Amino acid sequence: MSSSGSRRWRSGIPALIAVALVALANLAAVRLYGEIEFWFAMIKVTTIIVMIVIGLGVIFFGFGNGGQSIGFSNLTEHGGFFAGGWKGFLTALCIVVASYQGVELIGITAGEAKNPQVTLRSAVGKGAVADPDFLRRRDFRYRHHLPVE
Repeated sequence: MSSSGSRRWRSGIPALIAVALVALANLAAVRLYGEIEFWFAMIKVTTIIVMIVIGLGVIFFGFGNGGQSIGFSNLTEHGGFFAGGWKGFLTALCIVVASYQGVELIGITAGEAKNPQVTLRSAVGKGAVADPDFLRRRDFRYRHHLPVE
C-alpha cells in the first residue's frame, strides 16, 4: 500500500479490526477455535521452514548477495560469538522467551482431547523437540548473515 493509500485509514482502525477478529475467534466454538489456531500455527511453521531454506541459500549459494556465498566468516570475524558481551545474549534470550508465548494452549487442548494422557504426552514431546530445533536453525542462519559491527 502506498503512503497516500495509508493516509486514508485512521491509525486505530487496523488495530480495531485485528482485535475484533481475535475476539470473534475466542467467542467461536472450541472446535472452530482449535481449527483456527491450527492453521495459524501452520502458517508460522511454514514461514520458519521457508526462512531456514532461504537463509541456507544465502549462506551457501549467495542468493540475494550477488552470488557471493557468505560462508562461515561471520562466526569468526568481527569478534565472533559474544562480541558485544552478555548484553546481546540476554537481549536475545528475552526475545526467545517471548517467542514461546502460546504454549499454554496445550492446556486448552487437554480439555477437548478424547484421551488427554496419550494425546498431550505426544504433543508436548513433539513440541519440546521441534521448537528448539526450529529456533536453533533460525539462529544459525542469523549468525551467518549478520556481522557484529
